[in-house]
Amino acid sequence: MPDYQTVRRVQHSPEKMYNIVADIERYPEFLPLCEKLTILNSREEDESSPGKKIIEADMTVGYKTITQTFRSKVILNNQNKTIQTTNIGGPFK
Repeated sequence: MPDYQTVRRVQHSPEKMYNIVADIERYPEFLPLCEKLTILNSREEDESSPGKKIIEADMTVGYKTITQTFRSKVILNNQNKTIQTTNIGGPFK
């Protein structure tokens, strides 16, 4: 399966960047083409992994008359400031 990776250098601290990207409910406020974001499920992973949160969400993107909704599973790890995203529904595999 194809994979995509990119690296961008920014002038912000890792904690600030993590907080911006982890706040997925606010994506429609600042992400171009993001029209709507709906949290379907949000829970802590388990007690043995404090700081890990699992979110399932639908994000609708649009351009002119074309709109598409993507469903993702997002794992937020506040301890090591990582975010793992997996596509679980939408037009791409």
